[in-house]
Amino acid sequence: MANAKKEKSDSERISKIIQEAIDLERTATALRRDRKKETAEEIGAMYESAGDLRFRARDFINAEENYIQAQRYGFPYSPEKQEEINKKLNKLRFEKKMTLVNKFAIISTLTLVIAFFFVTSNLTGFSVLNLNYDNSRWFGSCFFVCGLIFAFIYLKGKNKK
Repeated sequence: MANAKKEKSDSERISKIIQEAIDLERTATALRRDRKKETAEEIGAMYESAGDLRFRARDFINAEENYIQAQRYGFPYSPEKQEEINKKLNKLRFEKKMTLVNKFAIISTLTLVIAFFFVTSNLTGFSVLNLNYDNSRWFGSCFFVCGLIFAFIYLKGKNKK
């Protein structure tokens, strides 16, 4: 019960953060249409704030788009702000990459467990899909090779950080 309440409060918190980011995006878009030079930094700050909010909500794709818009519209002539936003973009891209790498770790583990399940005839007694000994070994070998490939991709991505 407590876990369900925590999930509900987390989802409510994330939806509030995303709604706040959407409001900032709309305001920045309206200011951008005015095309006043004095509002350029204000537009950039709004897009940057929207990107920060989306990053907190783990909405990496839209956060990246917000940071790019902050660079494009808000801070084209400010090198220090450009550098700050570039650091945020690099951090965001690293987080995006790590979530993908973690998916490869899970897939690798699952395929290796499935390979073990098919290769050991004592566990299944050849009752899985009514396979004989040779076919069961072939399935196990294929899953094992797939597991090794995913493990290699996982380790290669992990070592790049």
